Amino acid sequence: MRKSLHMMLSVMLSITLSSCAMLEETMAPSSSSEAEAPVSSEASSSEASSASNQLARRKTPNTAADVFKAIAYEQEKNPDALGWLMIPGMSIDDPVVQSHDNLYYLRRTDRGAEDIYGCYFADAECSLSPNGELSRNTVIYGHSDLQDNPDGPKFSQLFRLTEKTFAEETPCIYFSTAGRYMVWEIFAVFYTDLDDVNYIAVSGLDDAGLSQLIAQARERSIYHYDIPFEESGEHILTLSTCTVKYGSRSDQRFVVMARLLPDGEEPQRAKLEVNPNPVQPEF
Repeated sequence: MRKSLHMMLSVMLSITLSSCAMLEETMAPSSSSEAEAPVSSEASSSEASSASNQLARRKTPNTAADVFKAIAYEQEKNPDALGWLMIPGMSIDDPVVQSHDNLYYLRRTDRGAEDIYGCYFADAECSLSPNGELSRNTVIYGHSDLQDNPDGPKFSQLFRLTEKTFAEETPCIYFSTAGRYMVWEIFAVFYTDLDDVNYIAVSGLDDAGLSQLIAQARERSIYHYDIPFEESGEHILTLSTCTVKYGSRSDQRFVVMARLLPDGEEPQRAKLEVNPNPVQPEF
């Protein structure tokens, strides 16, 4: 059922972004200064980067206290805002919202305005409780520009992790909720298809299931990360976006996974090696 829904999202994404230029010509600009304007999929890297910077409308939260204040502020604007996502070296530094399904925010900003690139939204099955309780796998979706352009908007920026030096210098993702400040260590960066591995599994994921998912992600990762895992009690973060690495088919994905860093542990520079033979999607 979830794979069928994911496939439907893929088709919608393919149809919508392929007609991006036409939409931009016909879509009336929002009257709200906080709405994000659509960005042409044919924009140059510098134009995309500039547009991304111009869209910044919030002061970057630098501390745990700042993050909690930022989330509280966003919740005043939209009660669906349940977290904050930031990745150093990228323009990814925004709220994460969640709805009752995975369609509502597909083409809406985190403030609810219509937008071709949408926003960062958590899977509807994920637990992002204010008391800090989390699903074993927290899944966050975001669009790319379907060019795998690391200077593009939204989750296009994730493709920067395919450059080894950047990956080494970017060991962590910062995703927090209103009740918990969290740091996550990246352990896998990979390409997959929707039938290859159920990386968006959330419900009913026990220790054995999570260990299997982690092993599958590591087999597919373009890097071997030196990140240890315990046999039980682990939590992971999954960031998912579309890719065109294998052509125009809509069922391929680029995925980044990270392990929740235990409280008290300090993040270190990533220790990684290129995986000479990652498992590839079977198209």
